[in-house]
Amino acid sequence: MNAVRSLKMRTQVGIIGAGPAGLFLSHLLHRAGIECVVVEAQSRPYVEGRVRAGVLEPGTMETLEMLGLDARMRREGMVDEGLDIRFRGKNIHLDLPGLTGKRVMIYGQQEVVKDLIGARLEASQPLLFEAKVSRLSDLDGDRPKIHFSHDGRDEVLECDYIAGCDGFHGVSRQAPPPGHIINYERVYDFALARRVVAVEATRRYDLFEQRSWLRAVQPAFERGLSPISANRCQRRSHIMVRRPVLG
Repeated sequence: MNAVRSLKMRTQVGIIGAGPAGLFLSHLLHRAGIECVVVEAQSRPYVEGRVRAGVLEPGTMETLEMLGLDARMRREGMVDEGLDIRFRGKNIHLDLPGLTGKRVMIYGQQEVVKDLIGARLEASQPLLFEAKVSRLSDLDGDRPKIHFSHDGRDEVLECDYIAGCDGFHGVSRQAPPPGHIINYERVYDFALARRVVAVEATRRYDLFEQRSWLRAVQPAFERGLSPISANRCQRRSHIMVRRPVLG
């Protein structure tokens, strides 16, 4: 959208960041009749293409359904009912419906972002890409401001509230004066490590964690691998591929 020149530079809620948090918030606010503007530093192709998590928890699925934005997820996603843990040569299967009464959905975060962006633009709601925020001001007043650059111009958006959804390294986290943020942290004495191992042997297999069907398989095609099993059963969330035998 070309929007800075046509937008009123005043809104109820200014949202920094067009990731899942900022986009979900924008839809929830719009549903409640609250005006908001989303500013995102990156381009639309970049935001829609960056791969992150690939499993949606029930709360996310329910929110998409409540917003009426779950059609593509239901059509293209994969319901997953279990988690397999391999330990010391044995398989431990966790039955999610049996333990929690709920299921998860294999549907890439980037696909959720595409759905949210498409719906917001279709509704003609303001969403500015390549709008880099430089600073926030007047945070202790009635009209906090977002200072950003867009289309080669420096702009100021005056708000009633600012929602900083630009992540740990974003400008929002550093903006509040000292003493105004309380951090809560719980440190566990264990962690899960994820690895993707590139197998060079001609008769061995590569295992790709499935973030979404296309995103998981595409790197394999690019490296000359051929899919031999797209295991779409509900107990596993992975794809096995094998390198073609040469010679």
